[in-house]
Amino acid sequence: MTWTFTRRVLALFSLCASAEAAEAELWPPSIRWGDTRLVATGSYNYDFNRTQGDSGSQSEQTHRRKELGFRLIDPGRWDSFVYMDFQSRRWLDATFAVQSSWLFGTDIGRFRIGHARVPFGFESLTPSRTRSFVEFSLPMQAFFHNRRTGLDWSLERKHVLLDVGYYLSGDLQGDNKGHSAGTHAAWVPINESHDVLHMGTSWSIDRPRATTDGRGLRNEPGIRWQTRPEAGFIPAPMVDTGMIDHVRSVHRQGLEALWIRGPASLQGEYLRVRALRDGHPGFTSSGYYVFGSYVLTGESRPYFHSIVGNGQVGNIAPGRAGGAWELLLRYSAIDLDDGAIRGGRQHNVTWGVNWYFKRHLKLQANQVFAHARRQGLDRRERIFEMRAQLHF
Repeated sequence: MTWTFTRRVLALFSLCASAEAAEAELWPPSIRWGDTRLVATGSYNYDFNRTQGDSGSQSEQTHRRKELGFRLIDPGRWDSFVYMDFQSRRWLDATFAVQSSWLFGTDIGRFRIGHARVPFGFESLTPSRTRSFVEFSLPMQAFFHNRRTGLDWSLERKHVLLDVGYYLSGDLQGDNKGHSAGTHAAWVPINESHDVLHMGTSWSIDRPRATTDGRGLRNEPGIRWQTRPEAGFIPAPMVDTGMIDHVRSVHRQGLEALWIRGPASLQGEYLRVRALRDGHPGFTSSGYYVFGSYVLTGESRPYFHSIVGNGQVGNIAPGRAGGAWELLLRYSAIDLDDGAIRGGRQHNVTWGVNWYFKRHLKLQANQVFAHARRQGLDRRERIFEMRAQLHF
């Protein structure tokens, strides 16, 4: 860990201490007009990576995220939300949601319109600030659906969660042209404080659209699946299908499970994708991950129903002055070989340590052991990565 990273951490400690001192009135920043509130929310991440392996040895550190957003809320009626990452210069969410109980006098769920995630994948629907590991698992990195502009409906009950969406356009950056539909459903037979069993499934269909560039050249719809070794700063993927052209539609399916009992928890997910092509054989791929977590200081990973209605695991709230310590171990795998397309196979083992200091500062350390085999060639990498995160 370099002196620059250390200085960033010390600065975040100072900001966190100031936030905690003003917690009752000023943090997070908000303004109230009667029942209506305007609340600021954000997340700042600074990452450090050190890689050793077949690609050589290198170290890199930089800002990973600079997210800032605002939520205008009239509780029980409507909610408007805008959120942007100024590091990547990408809009994350821009939505307006209304509660059916306000519109019709009966609670039949929530309706939302705007730019948001397509409801596919348990890990992808969890905000970056509350994810247990520094980076997505292998299959979620490859198969991430990203955001689209459209509308959705969600229903949340103590033991049932349902989210259905249809998206008519690409994202606010002008990418991901086409139409999509997706759904996420979960049964939560056990939903008590420190005791949770969540089982779910998700499905989506994507119909990409051809585009025309500034020279008038038509680009046919295509898809490319690739993944880095669960690290943000390695430029070249270890497995990669290359561009798959003549794609008519992309189908995604997922199965997920989460168990929490006191300080212990298990989480896993299986993802499968299939691309249907015009005049060419289709392509099918799959991957999965499973990880365990144990909180050494006795706290429990909090499970809650979010505004998206998909159920999420939040950051641990420390129960003592020294903060909360969490140990994690994850195994993930992906297979991008099918027919004539030989994208390769990869599996990773990642261990992690998280320290939750107060409510707004989280420090993460991951050690990733990655092994990939593509077109007869083996590649191994070891990555040590750290993240300092301030969120509110």
